[in-house]
Amino acid sequence: NNDSDPMDDQGHGTHVAGIVASTDPVYKGVAPGAKIAAVKVCSSSGSCPDADVLAGIDWCMANKNAYNISIMSISLGGGQYTSYCDGETDFAPYAAAINQAVAKNITVVAATGNSGAGTIAGPACIQNATRVTATTKSDTMPSYASRHAFFSDIIAAPGSAITSLKKMDGTVTMSGTSMATPHV
Repeated sequence: NNDSDPMDDQGHGTHVAGIVASTDPVYKGVAPGAKIAAVKVCSSSGSCPDADVLAGIDWCMANKNAYNISIMSISLGGGQYTSYCDGETDFAPYAAAINQAVAKNITVVAATGNSGAGTIAGPACIQNATRVTATTKSDTMPSYASRHAFFSDIIAAPGSAITSLKKMDGTVTMSGTSMATPHV
């Protein structure tokens, strides 16, 4: 929103952050004591301009020591890739940023997308990213979970029917590789 207010006005970010650090008595996060540095890079409509996402990655690297940032969880993406996309025009800046973050000992975990088998989205297609797809509660792959045989290192985590925090208050159930990524 071109301001310094990190509050989520769309809901996706709150849900993802809650999967990590919620202290809700019923729907606890996977790491309820974790500290989160919220970096808002998407609009209220869910649009995430590349310049804003890259600025968010840069902010995390610049503030690594001040906030003890060791992991970036990226639950967004675009494009359809069947191999590494580091050299692709649209993702070369992401490759440079993610490679720099990894060189600074920041793990970059990224959602593979919700387009089903056959491709994955960027920036999960960057070679140094940790790629995450989704599983169901019965430990099967849902039809939406993006994956491709070229990427033999994809991690699968719970992503279907995940209940977490809702913006403002309460909880909401959502599904997607965005929900699997913060589990990792």
